[in-house]
Formats: sequence, C-alpha cells, structure tokens
Amino acid sequence: MINLKIDPEFQSQIPPLTDDEFKQLEENILKEGKLISPLIVWNNTLVDGHNRYEIVQEHPEISFSTMPLPFESREEVLAWICKNQLGRRNLTPEQKKFLIGKQYSVEHRKPGGNGNNQHTAAAKKTAPEELCQFGTIPPTSAEASIRKQIAERNNVSESYVARSEKFMHGVEILEQMVPGMQEKILSGQFKVRDADMHRLARADFPNRKQIVHEILHPEDRSAPQSSYSHYSEINYSALEAAVRRIQQDVDFLMRYLPNVPDDAYVKVETTKILKQHKAYRRFISGIYPTIDSMALNYMTRYDLDPSRNNTNETFKLLCCIKTLLHYGIHVDLGTNIDRHNHKEIWNTLDDLKKLQLLQDKNFAWTIGRVDDRLYETNFPDIMMESEILAELQSKPLPDNVHAAFLKTCYNFADKMGLKLNLREHKQTHSYCWSTSSSSNVFYVDMNLKTYRCTCTVGRSRYSLFDFSYENLTNYRPVAVTCNSYAECKDCKIGGFCGGGCQLSHQIDFKKCCTYEEEVFSHFMKTLFIPYIKSKYNEVNQNERKAENRCT
Repeated sequence: MINLKIDPEFQSQIPPLTDDEFKQLEENILKEGKLISPLIVWNNTLVDGHNRYEIVQEHPEISFSTMPLPFESREEVLAWICKNQLGRRNLTPEQKKFLIGKQYSVEHRKPGGNGNNQHTAAAKKTAPEELCQFGTIPPTSAEASIRKQIAERNNVSESYVARSEKFMHGVEILEQMVPGMQEKILSGQFKVRDADMHRLARADFPNRKQIVHEILHPEDRSAPQSSYSHYSEINYSALEAAVRRIQQDVDFLMRYLPNVPDDAYVKVETTKILKQHKAYRRFISGIYPTIDSMALNYMTRYDLDPSRNNTNETFKLLCCIKTLLHYGIHVDLGTNIDRHNHKEIWNTLDDLKKLQLLQDKNFAWTIGRVDDRLYETNFPDIMMESEILAELQSKPLPDNVHAAFLKTCYNFADKMGLKLNLREHKQTHSYCWSTSSSSNVFYVDMNLKTYRCTCTVGRSRYSLFDFSYENLTNYRPVAVTCNSYAECKDCKIGGFCGGGCQLSHQIDFKKCCTYEEEVFSHFMKTLFIPYIKSKYNEVNQNERKAENRCT
C-alpha cells in the first residue's frame, strides 16, 4: 500500500461528495476491483482523487496507481486543482465562483518564488490579525492578462473573476472563524450575499467579528445611518437586489426573445419577471440600452426577417424594449454619433417610428456623441457638439428625442429653443449636472459600482464606491465650477463653459481649455450667429410688411 500525504489546503479546494454520491462511487470501485484512473500526486502529496483514496484506504484489496506531475510550486498545484474541478458539470454556483476566485488568486499573487502564495504563507506563518487587507493593490497588466484568460476559459466576465476572488477570500476567512461554514456555503446549504463576502475579505481583523455576526444573524444587521437627508430613505439591500435581478432578467429576455410569441413557458416567465420590475422603480429609474445603428437596417443588411426567429442582437434588443414598455418600464435608448454614422440618424428615426416605439410615453431616444473625455483613444472621427446639433436641426424631431450634450453652449442653445436631454439641465456656472452638489443622479453598473458620469462607467478607477461594501450615505458630492480654477477667471468664455469637463481638465487642463474654446467658437459661427441673423431678417421683413400696409 502506497501511503500518500494529504494537504488540507489542496483537499479543501475539491467539492465534497454527498453521502449518496460517495456510496455510489464506492460501489463502482468495488465492482471494478481497482481504480481505473491513477491518483494525481506531487512529491508524494495527493493532488486529485481524495475520495477514491479514502475508499481504497478502507479496502486495501483494491489496487491503484499514481501519476506524478512535475509542478514547480504550490501555486501551480492549486491552479491545476481549480482548473480541473471547474471542468465538472455538477458544480453549484458557489463552488464555481470559489474555484475561479482561488485559481485567479494563486495565479497572480506570487511573492517571488518562495513556494507559497500570499494567502497560504500568511496562514502558515502569521497570526490572523497580521493578514494583509485584501484588495488594496490595483491589478497589474500581468494580473489583468491572467484575469482575461480565466474569464474566457470559463465563459464569464473579467469582473466576475475579480469578484470571485473577493468571494473566495471571504469564504476562507469565515471558515477560519467558524469551522465548517465553507462546506455549507459551497454546497448551497447556507446562503450568503456576495456583498458580505466582499466586506469580510476587505475588513481588518478587529472588524471581522461584527461582519461574521451579521452574516450568521442577518436579523441583527444595522440599518444604514445618514446625516445626508437626501439619501436617508434608500434601502441599499433592495437596490443591490434590484440591480442583480434586472441583470438576470434582461439576460433572460435577450436569450429567448424574439421566441416569446411561440413559447408559452417563456411568455409566462417573462410576464412574471417584468411585473416585478415595477417594484424596482423606487430605486432604479429606468433601463438605458445603446445601439450604434438601426435595427431594420441591420435586418436588411443581413437578410433577417422580423417575423421569424433569428439571432440578431439588435433586433432582440428592440423586442426586449417593446416588452419592457408594455409593462410600463421606462427605457431610454441611446445612440452615439460620429462622422461614420451621423447621416443614419434619420434612418434610425424612421425605424423607431415603424416599430411604434416613439408613440410610447415611457420611451425616449437620446442622441449623444462618441467622446474621448479621458483622452484615451485619439479617435479622429469625433464630431463637435455643434456639428451634430446642426444635423439635428435640419428636420423636425418628436418630443421624446433629445440631444445629450451642449454643456459649453447650453445657455445660448437654450435661448435658441434647442431640445436637450432634460436630465442634463445644469445649474448656473456648472459644466454639467454630474459636478453639481444638488444632483442625486448616479449610475450603478452590473457590478454594483457607482458613478456620477456616463463617460466613466465601466472604468473602476473612477468609481465613487461599491454597493457591495459601502453605501451612498458616505458620499459627499463636490461642486466644481469656473470659480474653482484661477485660470478661468480671466478667460473670455469661463462663464460659459463653467470650468470645462472635470475629467478632462484633471488629465490635461490645457488641452481641455483649447477644446472648449473651439467648441464655443464653432457653435457661435455655425449656429448662433446665423440664428441671430435670421431673427434680424425676420424682424426687418415684418417691419417692411407693416410699413407697406400703412402706405
């Protein structure tokens, strides 16, 4: 009999079998009289096959073989175990999340060849209170590459991988403090919130006990306290649940639509889901999808028939929109314009009319522009706001079509009676509403990260906070105006641009100023001055008509 070493950390990564599964495995092995597959080992330490090894320990007559693998470190062993277990089909969602998080953790947290990852080394050599706070170091390019590979391999998002690591660390900490909880959580026997696991992973040792108590006794969870009266009524748990549920529900709709008319089950489930959305409107104002071109144009281009099932995502999206509107959910469809697609505005408008979306009071179409506020792309085909607005002014637009820009020239545009996105009406001397202390509008993405500006959504470094472990009561908006910068006081357009885009000037103040001057100048030359001239000519014509009538 070969005696193999059992490493507790290796064994803990392998989801345990139920009593029935273990019994069935034992019966199969006894029937065969041997282990068909060899046990995987590393330096005489068992890596894979713990359940089978336990059985042969009880039945010495059963023969087995081993297969050594040339791992160079514990990290490689752990990563291999996780990757191997993720190939199983019977994993619970919690087990999958834990294994993905563990694999990512061991593959990117290597301290430089000492044979242990950060977590393992700390667990062996230090007291729990000396463990480093998790998640304080931003990811490197190498870590981002590993995250991407794991995400693609497991058909999940990169953000899911990052969240899984936090979840895994939270579960391991909970296991340290309450032995036996890991198995209960991963088996689905004990349900935990991702937010609580993330909080636990990030918490210093003195604060962990309280978090663990709240996890085990949710009835004792304290309600958020706020000195900021404007946000004091927000139910953060309900908001988190709403975001998660909307994500799941929209995924459901996108998967099955436009098959709904032919599938009774899907029709019933869709109805049920969308009725529930009405309850979420206390926390979330609406759903804001984006298309870059026209659905019907797509259908023609790819020979798609709206009457039959197809996989065109744009068509599916519009089917979803019609379904959402049917149940009274506000939808604001966005289209961003550049020099490649600005002429398609009118085709889009026609298609939206054909689909009867513009007739619904809960539907709006917001036309914005492709932007580079962060100076990341140097995209050459970005249009000025005034160029797009000139295009929009060439034909009449329905009342629920808006332009989502014109920050710098807002005051003049307002005098001209131009239609703007009402949500973006700004205060005096504020560049946009996102820098105003009076606004309570926030964007919450599917990862529960919160932003004040649409240009930053999806860029975690600009996130104000994460609902998973913080709440809105801790945030204090900062008003930024032209009075905040000395350079603006002597500027000829300082009172109009309001200091410019807060994001842009933080990156390159000079470039931001130059751009705002160009925008202002172009707007005045192409729109405002011709507008004044037309008004002047109109007045002169009326005066001449009046004189002619008098004579």
